[in-house]
Amino acid sequence: MEFIPIPRVALGKVIGLLEVLDDLGGRENGFRLAVSLQIEFGELILVIKAAEMLDLVQTPGTEVVLTGRGKELLLQDINGRKKIVKRQLLRLPTFRLIVDILKAQPERKMPYDTIVDVLVTHLPEEDPGRLARAIIDWGRFGELVGYNSRTGTVYLDQEE
Repeated sequence: MEFIPIPRVALGKVIGLLEVLDDLGGRENGFRLAVSLQIEFGELILVIKAAEMLDLVQTPGTEVVLTGRGKELLLQDINGRKKIVKRQLLRLPTFRLIVDILKAQPERKMPYDTIVDVLVTHLPEEDPGRLARAIIDWGRFGELVGYNSRTGTVYLDQEE
């Protein structure tokens, strides 16, 4: 199982990218996207990578193309979008690892620092704090995991 880092990108930016692509007919050159969005190309690459990880876009060559799943997400209300994101997150080995570890805990929660330690073990080249925050942010959006800042614990959300 290949563990891949999660880009520290707000999912709101990913959805914004999808909306722009939809307005442009579902595909656009990446360089033109950066210019029209007035965003630094390096930042756009992170947003595209995040969307690609979730199978919401594909990137043949220099094009960024909205996928069927990306179109489906755009047609949903916020709750439908969260369900799609949750489903896609569970396909990512890094999220599966965290979810499986949380499921094995008696109360389905554990300290944030333990998550960081797990990430150091599986992705030693990455900044584990940044990666943990990205996992929590994305997991919160998809209602997969939550974070209690008062206790410093990460927990499985609702029915997961």
